[in-house]
Amino acid sequence: MDIEIIRDDFGLSVSLINDNEDIGHMTLEKDVRDNEYTIIDANILPKYRGKGLYQKSIIKLLDEIPSIKINSVFRSSDAERAWVSLLKKLPKKVKIEKIPLKREKTTLYQLYYDE
Repeated sequence: MDIEIIRDDFGLSVSLINDNEDIGHMTLEKDVRDNEYTIIDANILPKYRGKGLYQKSIIKLLDEIPSIKINSVFRSSDAERAWVSLLKKLPKKVKIEKIPLKREKTTLYQLYYDE
């Protein structure tokens, strides 16, 4: 699986590509803090779900742009399962911060490469 990244002033658009087929996407909104992006949308075609492609795409995004921090705040139940799995399988070079947001009743996950 490969990713294609389009970067603009507002954020990142990431296409997930498998054998020249667009199998999913992620949209990340640029935060007011430099190099921080929050996932606001992510989707993978049903026949490709459950194969770890979401996780692989996040790691590939960090590989392509190692200076960024990726935030995940509000997650669907499918995305929550993907994140639970992702957090168990992170490469050692990827750091994670878990920040409880009590008012929103969720946890902000922030991934980044340790410099």
